[in-house]
Amino acid sequence: MTIGLIGLILVLGLALVSMYNGLIKKKNFVNEAFSGMDVALKKRHDLLPNLIETVKAYMKHEKDLLVKLTELRSRAMNPKLTIDERVAAENQLGQAVGGIMVAVERYPDIKANTNFMQIQETMNEVEFEIASARKLYNAKVTDFNNAVEMFPTNIMAKFMNLTKRTFFEIPVEQKENVDVKDLFGNE
Repeated sequence: MTIGLIGLILVLGLALVSMYNGLIKKKNFVNEAFSGMDVALKKRHDLLPNLIETVKAYMKHEKDLLVKLTELRSRAMNPKLTIDERVAAENQLGQAVGGIMVAVERYPDIKANTNFMQIQETMNEVEFEIASARKLYNAKVTDFNNAVEMFPTNIMAKFMNLTKRTFFEIPVEQKENVDVKDLFGNE
């Protein structure tokens, strides 16, 4: 009788340790995937001031959009944001970048500018890197969120104060234009 009870306690203990370690592993995979994406996001942050300066002279009527883009960039770069807050800020920033690129279509002089064409090419590469990293990040978030919501790991997740993570969404402008190059005016 006591051997059976000891065996049951041992099995339950191993199950709890396994769930705990599994959740920690999934949480760390999400963080690792985000850090990989963070590299590409920082490249985009570094390109934005050049993009804004290049288009500012041509886009007199789009001043509000340029100001919004600058504000969103500053917010997304805030080191005090949690990963979920950062993902939300980056989603908004991605939409604003798409808005700038859509607005550029109304200004043929910008599209002919050599500096803009170089920035555009680099932005295409960075957006491709972000898209690849987004795919990996969202896969890890899905795995983590499933563990946080599914029984019995959801009980352990509550005990560990783990909550669902936010997906890194594709901005609306990019959803409409499946090819990233189309977003940036390449024909």
